[in-house]
Amino acid sequence: MCFQDKSLQCSDCGATFTFSAEEQEFFQSKGFTNEPKRCPSCHTARKTKRYGDGDYSYRSRSWQQMFRLNFYQVLDDPNSN
Repeated sequence: MCFQDKSLQCSDCGATFTFSAEEQEFFQSKGFTNEPKRCPSCHTARKTKRYGDGDYSYRSRSWQQMFRLNFYQVLDDPNSN
């Protein structure tokens, strides 16, 4: 399929941004069916607000991931009983 750059309007700030042909190809390869609705700066701002300033700590991990991390950390600890 041949993609062409598209101009989209950000749902947050109203600015016009380009959804490039390369980005469209990536979206299709991942199975995404919706176009982005936020410009890159609003997308980053929303992600930062949601997950913090890049500190991928417990907030961005599921409880299963945290359990596995703690479980294996205890197993590797030579001082544990």
